[in-house]
Amino acid sequence: MEYTIIDAHAHLWLRQDTVVDGLPVRTLENGRSFFLNEVRQMLPPFMIDGKNTAEVFLSNMDYAQVSAAVITQEYIDGIQNDYLSEVASRYPDRFLVCGMCEFRKPGFLNQAKELISKGFKAIKIPAQRLLLKDGRVMLNSEEMMQLFHLMEEHNIILSIDLADGAEQVPEMEEIIQECP
Repeated sequence: MEYTIIDAHAHLWLRQDTVVDGLPVRTLENGRSFFLNEVRQMLPPFMIDGKNTAEVFLSNMDYAQVSAAVITQEYIDGIQNDYLSEVASRYPDRFLVCGMCEFRKPGFLNQAKELISKGFKAIKIPAQRLLLKDGRVMLNSEEMMQLFHLMEEHNIILSIDLADGAEQVPEMEEIIQECP
C-alpha cells in the first residue's frame, strides 16, 4: 500500500526569545531553552545552536519518508512570521506555514491582513494563551469575528489550540455557525 505521510503539527524557529504569561522563554545551548522558569530540552542535544530550522527538519522528514508538514506557531516559540515566509517560498511543496498575530492585544486584524497579503495560507490562533491574567480575549469579540470573516473571504485555513476543558467551546460554536 502506498500513501503520503504529512506531519500535521510541527514548529520551526530561528531563536526563542519571548515572554508568555509574564515568564521568559529563551534559547540556551545544546537544544535546551529557559522555558517558563525552568530549563527544558526543547530539541535533540546535537542541535547545539538552538535553531529548529527547515533544513534540519527536512532532513528528518526525508529520513522518515514524510512528504510535507504543516508548520504551526505558538507564543512560546516567539512570532516567527518572517522566517516562515522565507521557508514557504523556498520549500512550497514541503511546508504549509501558519502565520500568527499578536492576538493578546487589539490591532491584530491589520496584522492578519498583512500576513494574507504576504501569501500566508493559514493563520494560527493559540487560543489557550488568550486567557490572560488581566482578562481574556474572547474568540467571538468584534475584532476576532472580523478576522474570521476575512479568513473565510480569502480561503485562509484556521489552526487553533483551545484552552483545556470546554470554556471556549461556545465561542467556537458561534464562530462555526457564522463562518462555516
